[in-house]
Amino acid sequence: MLADRQARDRTVLSTKITLGRREGGPTAGGKGRKAMLRSLDASLRRLGTEHLDLYILHACNALTLEEVLRGLDDLVSSGKVR
Repeated sequence: MLADRQARDRTVLSTKITLGRREGGPTAGGKGRKAMLRSLDASLRRLGTEHLDLYILHACNALTLEEVLRGLDDLVSSGKVR
């Protein structure tokens, strides 16, 4: 965990999420906005921090691009991703 404030300020912390399409439709398998928000919250808990510096989309589904971009905007607006 990154409990030491000085260490966190000197660290660029990132994680990634795959938003690829799965059988059953464009948001099947939990690849929509809600799943992205849940996934990030779980990562923040595991990492012991309140925000990430970089959230990487590892393969994005063009069918849900608008939904994904809205979710990313929500994450930045809430301060969870900088």
